[in-house]
Amino acid sequence: AVVTVVITTSPMRSDPDLDILETALSSISLAGLDECRRIIVCDHFDEEPEPLAKDIKRNDYKAGTLCPEHFGRYRRRLDTLHAADWANRCGNRVVELDSWHGFALATRRALDFVQTPLVCVVQHDLAFQHRVNLRPIAEALLQDMGQVNFVNFPRRNQRNYRDSLRQRAGGLDIGDPVCFQGSAGNVLLTRLPQYNDGTHIARTDWYRGLFVRAAQEEPLRPLLRKGIFTEDILGQYMLK
Repeated sequence: AVVTVVITTSPMRSDPDLDILETALSSISLAGLDECRRIIVCDHFDEEPEPLAKDIKRNDYKAGTLCPEHFGRYRRRLDTLHAADWANRCGNRVVELDSWHGFALATRRALDFVQTPLVCVVQHDLAFQHRVNLRPIAEALLQDMGQVNFVNFPRRNQRNYRDSLRQRAGGLDIGDPVCFQGSAGNVLLTRLPQYNDGTHIARTDWYRGLFVRAAQEEPLRPLLRKGIFTEDILGQYMLK
């Protein structure tokens, strides 16, 4: 096996429904990843005491707390997920965290269960919409060490990525796509000057090294704080 799929999940408005998560998982077949091992990481949220005004429902996603009503719905979704055959077959694993982490630390925890050289990280509300030939991309990641560490699969609103980046980053020009050649075929990859939290595939050793660097380098240290999105820290760091 070359790739492990990591799905990160946390409370959603649709709780306790599993449909959104199942859609994300089933979509990985479009990238030829349906036979890969899947690690489903469920973030922990605490139940917020009932507010004084009973009609006020308070969720504080930035503090890892849910109002009692949503806490119950999220708990039911996790229980259903644990019992689902598709979530536990063929080496798949559901990892329920025992404290609130946030996306960055949840991803870091998931890497403890990854034994393949590559990892594909998918957020619970994102899904592949089109077929992707992953073989030449995986080959570029494995063969061009240091040149390609991370490949992002753009969302619809990123179709004009180069132009929008030029506008947002003071005229930054990332140049034309680079062609990587291999036995699985050629693939054109656009330079990515900043990390993006969307669905992506990366070298596992690069990902682990990122969190090692965060413990040693002050600009990356916020990655080790709870509730952080990797994009907010690493993305800005890369643009400097």
